[in-house]
Amino acid sequence: MSDTVKLVSEDGQTFESKRAAIEILQTVKYAIEASSGNEAVPVGNVKGDVLRKVLDFCEFNADATKTEDEKKAWKNEYIKVEPQVIVQLLLAADFLDCPQLLDVASQAVIDVLLTNSPAKILEHFKIKADASEAEKKEVRASSAWCEEYLKA
Repeated sequence: MSDTVKLVSEDGQTFESKRAAIEILQTVKYAIEASSGNEAVPVGNVKGDVLRKVLDFCEFNADATKTEDEKKAWKNEYIKVEPQVIVQLLLAADFLDCPQLLDVASQAVIDVLLTNSPAKILEHFKIKADASEAEKKEVRASSAWCEEYLKA
């Protein structure tokens, strides 16, 4: 078996990475184990630009020479991307079964949710608020318990 693995994204881009680095991608790991080990692994639900970003994450985390402080600083810079990219990273991390990346991307979303108003959150994630006043009133009524909980 080779020390490198070729991965093919949904849009046909091919990437090569060290086998040890992508071991954290459980879906890919299982695909390699089920194959002869020399063929390219298709990653059908992840586009090339996102797969490249996932592989950057894997390769950095595989570097045992990095300190925890260096890893934390790198992850903070790594996740400074457009909100749509964060969503794509979340989906890729889930599909590829990569809890470490899922944690980093989830924390980025949590940080936005905890530090912004609802209007800013909608703007940040480019979500169109298209609920009618009646629908908004219904949601407020059905989630009144939440308001009470937050006041306590």
